[in-house]
Amino acid sequence: MNRAPQRNFFIYRTEYGPVSIGAYKDNICRMVLGNQLLEGEKRPSAVTNKCANQLMEYFSGKRTVFDVPILLEGSDFQLKVWNRILQIPYAQTCTATDVAQLIGHPKASSAVGSAIRQNPLVILVPAHRVVTTSGRIEANDKNAQLRRAFLELERRYA
Repeated sequence: MNRAPQRNFFIYRTEYGPVSIGAYKDNICRMVLGNQLLEGEKRPSAVTNKCANQLMEYFSGKRTVFDVPILLEGSDFQLKVWNRILQIPYAQTCTATDVAQLIGHPKASSAVGSAIRQNPLVILVPAHRVVTTSGRIEANDKNAQLRRAFLELERRYA
């Protein structure tokens, strides 16, 4: 019996550059900005195509919520952080300190920041909505520039 691998990924072109989308069975388990090889066979699947289509709708202002099935893989703490970030409404922001308090770890804002940087599902888990206490995304690397662009996009279409 010839079985297809359970993990696959594909790289999609977007107006913000390439996005690599990985799946495990029928769930999106990884999405990163850039042209990156992910675990599994490089081939599109129904769920990676659906995710890419929803991403295009998001970029054009036609989508504010994603409904592709996701699989978050991480520590219990990371899962708490990522699941809380999923609850931040479109075009709204909060701080890492807010997230730490909301998950019951009020002194863990640094650990929250670390979990945010390890977010396996960029955009789907909207870490770009977590800002500094000054209300900004402070870093100046390419990912920070894209996070600012996504937040600006959301505010434009809100």
